[in-house]
Amino acid sequence: MTMDGISFPNSATDKRAPNLDELQNNLKHQLTLYRQLIDVLRDEKEHLIAVRFKEIRESTYSKEAIFDEIHREEFRRLRWVRLAATFLGVNEKDVTMELVAAKIGGPELYESLISLRNTILHMVKKAKEMNLDNKRLVESALRDAQELKKNILGLSSEQPQVYGPKGNMGVNARDQSARFLNKDL
Repeated sequence: MTMDGISFPNSATDKRAPNLDELQNNLKHQLTLYRQLIDVLRDEKEHLIAVRFKEIRESTYSKEAIFDEIHREEFRRLRWVRLAATFLGVNEKDVTMELVAAKIGGPELYESLISLRNTILHMVKKAKEMNLDNKRLVESALRDAQELKKNILGLSSEQPQVYGPKGNMGVNARDQSARFLNKDL
């Protein structure tokens, strides 16, 4: 039986190995998605530095779409791992790429599977680092914007400051200029 591109055994006693091509295709697709994510993160950083709001929003939407696809592929990979665990007679958490490569892939596929795993791990690490850098840029921009807001509103001290009649800054700036009418009488 096949579902979402993954072959499932017909019964609990069926001990056929899960299709390794399905795992490879899944991992290659995930690698492509992570490469796309890194490109979007690179673009997003440029947009953040240049403060291009429309492009930042578009980058956010692109990242969300890529993350959705990565989650779907990861779900498929986890289903494949369940099949492999049943076939290998181990717990799901004990299924490693080395075990899959050695027991299911054989010596001719071992190196390519390990290389694929290492490349994906590198891309995930790079994407996390880039996303963290972008997050720092956003947080810095927000702090700067808050400082600007405080300065514009005169909130750098605890009490708001306003300009007095002669351009003096302060809460109690008294007007000492001559008047036609003396209000103190």
